[in-house]
Amino acid sequence: MLLDAFSSDYSEFVAVYGRRRVGKTFLIRESFNRFSFQHSGVKNGGRAIQLARFRKSLMAQGYADCPSYYARDDLSKMLE
Repeated sequence: MLLDAFSSDYSEFVAVYGRRRVGKTFLIRESFNRFSFQHSGVKNGGRAIQLARFRKSLMAQGYADCPSYYARDDLSKMLE
């Protein structure tokens, strides 16, 4: 199912969920070993924490001038 989504001509959304520590991240990384960027959210993290961590992930990948984001709208505009 994951490989079908990956090779599709259309944008696909696949939700992978399950208990902790059962290999979800490993499955994704092994299936799609061609990531140029990846980020995971923080459990029970509020919007400010999620956006700050996302900014850190972007900076770790070389986007040194990454501005701070205070709302999802700010982030959406940057990603356009």
